[in-house]
Amino acid sequence: MTPLQLSFLNDVAATPIDQLGKKKQAKSQQTQTILVESSCSTHRAAELLQISVSTLYRARNASKEYKYGKWIARSIGANAWNVSLQHTA
Repeated sequence: MTPLQLSFLNDVAATPIDQLGKKKQAKSQQTQTILVESSCSTHRAAELLQISVSTLYRARNASKEYKYGKWIARSIGANAWNVSLQHTA
């Protein structure tokens, strides 16, 4: 039988005494990418990300994808963008 440390809070489970003071291992969060627009114009991509069109033009000229919060815009052509959303499960 394992001795337990009880909590005064209702939503906190009892902790085994031998586990007190040890750091809990964080659960690895899985990130899932959801494709929102497979091919859209620069104006539509800027509208989805709520940023200016010139910001996307600068990212395209630097040959980089643009990340804004959980949104990702990737240039796939002169005026075409692939827009996706990262979701943490």
